Amino acid sequence: MREVKNSYLFYCYSKSVANFIYERSNGDICPLTIAINPKSGNMFSLFSKSDKLQAILDQYKKESK
Repeated sequence: MREVKNSYLFYCYSKSVANFIYERSNGDICPLTIAINPKSGNMFSLFSKSDKLQAILDQYKKESK
């Protein structure tokens, strides 16, 4: 079993970005969890980093300009 390091994870604090990821991946990329940061009280979606996730994030940056 591979050790899960923080560098393998993408913390997404934007609901619109999280929804974009889910919709553009046709449901293939789902958050590992949705939780609340205990220090800030802000909700986040936690994703496992991948090439596909990065391509969708790049697309989001392009379209949001």
